[in-house]
Amino acid sequence: MVPVLPVLTKGSRLRLVPLALSRQAGILGTLVLLATAVRVASAFFLPRVIKWDEPDYLRLGYNLLHGQGFTSGLYPEAHYTPLYPLVSGLSYLLVRDWEWASNLPFVVFGAALLVPVYALARRLYGPRTAVFAALLLACFPPLTVSVLYWGTLTEPLYLFLIFSGLWFAWRAIEGAGRRPFAASGLLFGLAYLTRPEGTTYLALTGLVILALRWPARDRRGTVAGLGLYLATFALVAAPYLIYLRGVTGHWSVTGKLGVTWAIGQAVIDADPAEYDRVTASLDASGREIIWFSPDRFRTSLPELIGADPAGFVRRVLVNARRLVDVFFARTAFSHWLLLLVGVGLFAVPWDRERLRRELFMLGAAAPVLAFLPFHVELRFFSPAFPVLLIWSAHGLERVGQWFVATWQTSFGSSPGARVVRLGPVLPVGVVLLFFLVMSVFAARDGIRATKFGHKEAGLWLRAHAPPDAAIMTRDLAVPLYADRAWVASPRAEWPAFLSYARAHSAGYLVVDEWEIRRVRPFLAGLLDAPPPEVELVWQQPEADEGTRIFRFVH
Repeated sequence: MVPVLPVLTKGSRLRLVPLALSRQAGILGTLVLLATAVRVASAFFLPRVIKWDEPDYLRLGYNLLHGQGFTSGLYPEAHYTPLYPLVSGLSYLLVRDWEWASNLPFVVFGAALLVPVYALARRLYGPRTAVFAALLLACFPPLTVSVLYWGTLTEPLYLFLIFSGLWFAWRAIEGAGRRPFAASGLLFGLAYLTRPEGTTYLALTGLVILALRWPARDRRGTVAGLGLYLATFALVAAPYLIYLRGVTGHWSVTGKLGVTWAIGQAVIDADPAEYDRVTASLDASGREIIWFSPDRFRTSLPELIGADPAGFVRRVLVNARRLVDVFFARTAFSHWLLLLVGVGLFAVPWDRERLRRELFMLGAAAPVLAFLPFHVELRFFSPAFPVLLIWSAHGLERVGQWFVATWQTSFGSSPGARVVRLGPVLPVGVVLLFFLVMSVFAARDGIRATKFGHKEAGLWLRAHAPPDAAIMTRDLAVPLYADRAWVASPRAEWPAFLSYARAHSAGYLVVDEWEIRRVRPFLAGLLDAPPPEVELVWQQPEADEGTRIFRFVH
């Protein structure tokens, strides 16, 4: 007989709830609180700055909620999708701090990710693996420390939506009716609105559902369910797709592919000047940078690949080699953890049901490979982490079982009874200790790679620049910290550069010494002998990046 607990419900009626279910909720709740505490501590104590894509998301959200449309400046946005800007914008309304506008979703959705991962692991591998997987995920360095330095902070929300969608997809495979199909499609739609690559999960998971359900002979139900799956996705995605059609002039799921392809080659070649050229050069009209120009929509990705198929293959191979180095670094998914993955997958033979489960898990990890034609950044491949952690957790369960069985076979149950009781969790403790040490290294690496000059410049401008001043800079974080309008900094010789600044009513210019020396050497005069149109008003003291602020003299 299953033990039960009496629970007082609405209307003073008693309902019997299985004790096992109550224990599961208690364990999961404790693990979510642990994950929350780890992430709050990381966000509160680790120094970081808003950088790279993050300020774009924050400004988009602010503008969207303040009646300025989906823009980060003067132009409709087609590169970034709208859900994370909306979430971070709402977060900003609560906390009134730009960094915590990103930190709050990081904490909330990073901790919430444990719920679908726990549910999926429990359904596929059992309760102990589920607990171990959630515990590993709560403390995993890339998703607790490193993500703070990746430069977007979209990952917690995106992963939460992806794995919630995967959970409902598995329920659909199990035959739990039509609702899981609809829920999965809806969640993948929201994931797409967070990052465009969410469409890869929709496509591949749909194929996995079809492959695993089709042999069950409920083919009519499978087709109807997949129709509902696609319909709910389309319902969620349609407003943004229509918006993109209006901005780009054609139907597409994202406006970023052409520019991302060009950026990818610059990243592969480690050439920041080329990166600058493909994003910040003036377009054919000479009035706008490529990033905001309609010119970036005129070349499609199939045309780019078709122009050099051999180059496409070489690029994929180069990125595959780089992925191995980046993904299996000690502060990411250390190659030592692959031993646990191997044990979890292959310690016992598979039956047909196990084969179905592992095919589903492979399908859950595979969509990240869609980034191989572009370039490698660890954050692109982060959706594979929870899958690998589930496999690792199952490996830890097998190792714990082996330890207990070996002890009992060798010494019996009496001596070292406490060791026998703790045996299943001892391997988990070893891995968590490893995660703790790697978190220290990950934080050190993130801080070392962070330049704080732009935050200092932004705060100086906030205190000294007129409220209506516009700040010209390559980094949107500067005007965000300054709470001032932004003007993009074009890649152009000084006469055209100055003309662009005046056309956009720029009042201040922020540059870095390394930026001028390495990326735009043709503007070296700003450092050596500033032209009469600008005057130096602030310089970062004793710092490698040498951030400087100039005021335009009109």
